[in-house]
Amino acid sequence: MNNIFKIFAGLIITVSIVGCSDILETNPNDILDTEDYINKEDEMYKGFLGILNRMQEAGDHSIFLTDTRCNYLEVTDNAPDALQDIYNYQPTDGNEYANPTCYYAIVIACNDYFYKMGEYHKTVGGMSESAETHFKALISSAVRIKAWAYYMLGRIYGQAYWTDDPLTEMKDLGDASVFTHCDMKALMDKCIALLDNGVTVDGVVIDAKQEMNWYEWLDEENQNASNYYKWQYLTPPWLLLRAELLSWRCNYLPADAARADWQWIHDNIEAFGGDPNCVTIAGQSGGGMKVSNVMAMPSATGLYHRAVVP
Repeated sequence: MNNIFKIFAGLIITVSIVGCSDILETNPNDILDTEDYINKEDEMYKGFLGILNRMQEAGDHSIFLTDTRCNYLEVTDNAPDALQDIYNYQPTDGNEYANPTCYYAIVIACNDYFYKMGEYHKTVGGMSESAETHFKALISSAVRIKAWAYYMLGRIYGQAYWTDDPLTEMKDLGDASVFTHCDMKALMDKCIALLDNGVTVDGVVIDAKQEMNWYEWLDEENQNASNYYKWQYLTPPWLLLRAELLSWRCNYLPADAARADWQWIHDNIEAFGGDPNCVTIAGQSGGGMKVSNVMAMPSATGLYHRAVVP
């Protein structure tokens, strides 16, 4: 396998083409091996776990990059210089902790997964009822993970390059048929549209709301859901993710449009376990600034009742 790296212009970052030569190692340093990916049912699940592995890496990355700048973490004297630079708000050019490659690795791994799952579905020509259900649930979960990865890119870097292409070879970043440069508003629009419309795989439209019942695969004999309930937390739920995306998009919309987004969050808050008649918004550091912005928005009037800014 050949290593491929692209410099993302304007972001001063290095992005690598994700590959899947080993189904459990979704390696962002390799080109996708189109001859060695999903060819049996069990690999549908293992391929998805490879995406989750990338998501874990990105989660760790975001902690180092963001929590050190919002009073959640304080670096020690023996911390790496690069991490101390992040903590002290030094320029991040070339800083390993500021490199967004891990998020693009998720995006490209998801695109590859959609493509190869479609090829597998077409090849087998039919699945058992449970496998077909899991096929849709796994893809639906991957859709939400892709939206989460782009949300994190926008939240941290303020911009990103959107692609739906299953990259099996190096593509020029200037190719508008493959890459779309998005500011935060455009990025949130695309993420919300992805959650609302889902994806089409082998001619089947799969929405983003389906949940994978992991015990059905992990405990096929006993089907004991209680032993595997934590596995249900592996991917962000559709409702909460959409609400988060809407709340960010509100910062970039005119008042009437922002009001509609806040209204959707308000109207669906009971599904989060909340009381629409007693809504509290809270945030610390950067989140506190966001709360202050919401308090100043006429479009949010009446949609929340209390605010907490430490």
